[in-house]
Amino acid sequence: MDDNYPPYTFLDKNGNPQGILIDEWRLWEQKTGIKVEISTMKWEKAIQEMKAGKFDVIDTAFMNAERLEYLDFSAPYTDIEVPIYFKNNISGLTDAASLKGFKVGVKKQDYAVSYLRTQGIEEFLEFDSYESIIQAARNHQVLVFVVDKPPAEYFINKYGIQSEFNSSSPLYTGQFHRAVKKGNLTLLNTVESGFKQISSLESNTINVRWLGTRMISPQNSRYLLIGAGFISFCALLLLFSNRILQQRVSDRTRELNALFEAMQDLVLVIDTNGFFLDLPIKSREKIPLLDRKIVGKHVKDLIPDKSGENVLNVIKNVLSTQKPEISEYTVSIDGKTSWFSGVISPLDKKRALLVSRDFTQWKNTQEALIESEHRFHIMFENHDVAMVLISPENNQIVDLNQSAADFYGYTIEQMRKLKLDEIDEFSDWPIQSMTNSFFGEGQTKFVQTLQLSNGETRVVEIHATPVQIKKENLVFCIILDITERKKAEEAVQHKSIELANAYEATLEGWSNALELRERETAGHSKRVVELTLQICRMLGLPEHELTHIQRGALLHDIGKMGIPDNILLKPGPLSSDEWVIMRQHPLYAYQLLSRIPFLQPALDIPYAHHERWDGSGYPRGLKGEEIPLSARIFAVVDVWDALISDRPYRPAWAKNAAFNYLKENSGKLFDPQIVAAFEKIYQDQENSSSFK
Repeated sequence: MDDNYPPYTFLDKNGNPQGILIDEWRLWEQKTGIKVEISTMKWEKAIQEMKAGKFDVIDTAFMNAERLEYLDFSAPYTDIEVPIYFKNNISGLTDAASLKGFKVGVKKQDYAVSYLRTQGIEEFLEFDSYESIIQAARNHQVLVFVVDKPPAEYFINKYGIQSEFNSSSPLYTGQFHRAVKKGNLTLLNTVESGFKQISSLESNTINVRWLGTRMISPQNSRYLLIGAGFISFCALLLLFSNRILQQRVSDRTRELNALFEAMQDLVLVIDTNGFFLDLPIKSREKIPLLDRKIVGKHVKDLIPDKSGENVLNVIKNVLSTQKPEISEYTVSIDGKTSWFSGVISPLDKKRALLVSRDFTQWKNTQEALIESEHRFHIMFENHDVAMVLISPENNQIVDLNQSAADFYGYTIEQMRKLKLDEIDEFSDWPIQSMTNSFFGEGQTKFVQTLQLSNGETRVVEIHATPVQIKKENLVFCIILDITERKKAEEAVQHKSIELANAYEATLEGWSNALELRERETAGHSKRVVELTLQICRMLGLPEHELTHIQRGALLHDIGKMGIPDNILLKPGPLSSDEWVIMRQHPLYAYQLLSRIPFLQPALDIPYAHHERWDGSGYPRGLKGEEIPLSARIFAVVDVWDALISDRPYRPAWAKNAAFNYLKENSGKLFDPQIVAAFEKIYQDQENSSSFK
């Protein structure tokens, strides 16, 4: 363990280890009767010696891709926030991107180093311990550092520099795990089983001993409470090596790129944190004055002023609501300000598509209107964008430019004699209902469908601005034809749906592959999925949750891919040693699926469907409502289907015998509420031969 991580582990004045985890391991000794030798040292050395195999278990380890190559991890047992700490005369440090240009204080071999490198940060001041970082900060040798919150605030208070440093919101939240050498799952199971024997009262007593005296402000103390996390959302984004899916994704990517290049607007892909993920070649040609190496940069690199903050807020809102929004922003190029109007649409929950158009010329036209009517007419008459001047009192077209006449298919003289409803009966312009209050509100814009003289319909974005010419209140409208952009956006959405269908087909492929391997259980996954969803709907679970439950049910036994054939396909009962291995398959499922972001919400069933109501299940010994609801539902369905199906070591049970088994174990192995719901389905379909 780390010898310098208060209040979890640190040394007293005599050099003896103490802290929350020391007390918990000593209690683990008493519960299991197994002697534990605890060694504390610098974290860098601890990682190196664990990797070299000199120790059996390492504690307080964050999980990352590098460590997964040589360690197997327990379930997480507490969350640790990791903010940026910086001298109080420094401002603007809010995220990893804002650290560029600073030398950041970090601990050697800390997870923060690998995380910051993924964000493009490479300049570090490395120290052996967290305490040595805070000491350097006290001596003004470090101005910015990234340290886990519990030890950081302990040492900041210890050295009395809390008034000199500020902190940001968490860069990320890590999770403590205990880990063993890769493949030593028996030892990992022993470690976890021992800690499960420690009661909540005993654990709370230890926590009160070390956390009872607050070392930081009350409003922040909640971040030090220890909670046992049931599900770990891994921060690793790994692609599963599936040849068929890769080919389909590749095909879709080529199609999307072709669409992007065909669009007339600037197209960018941005993630939820504001980083540019993709910039099609066609779009690069549209911003020649900017650095073309834009992928990987932040929105604020391109839009550094308040407009950038506004765009970030719109992106977050779009990804939260999953509804597109329009945003305007300015970009400074060679000292000149350019105006852009962008439609931001969700691609998925973490990526947004920005389709942007430069309307700087229109903006300059608006400013010219205020400055000079003469300048207005020069730009109005010669602009290649359709412009119309309308009287809001009677909808009379007062003036227009040649581009507007060409767009509608009339001459300028013809349109000056017409009203809006005479040239466009198809549309109902909001201008018709505008009153004098409009002239105090400034610019407005809206999207609608227009009908041209030849009967063709086009989708347009109309920017309407109140102007006063010769004391007459008019509405100046710029009409932007966005028909092709709308078609392209719809095509992108269609391709996204196809990609989602490809994901679902891949999941079914995994399930079928497992059934082909087990042979005797063919059709099991399809049956249990259907019955599970039937019970979920009976219990009134929201439809949006059923997609994740369906995926979890389909992949419930995916962890068996890691079970050897001589055990999985054994034509008879398993020995006790074989059962130890077989019961690892929920852990294998967790380790596999937790690394795939879109499958993380579906983990409950693969990870917990062998947990039992009375706590006798595995792998974590969860009890009662500690077990996720979807896993409790699936446990009943899975046992039912297993009992009424033939197995290599026994014939199928009669349905009434299997049903009686479920009722006898209601409140013991199974949630009584779920058994009652199942009973209603069983009784309603008792005479149906399809009920299986």
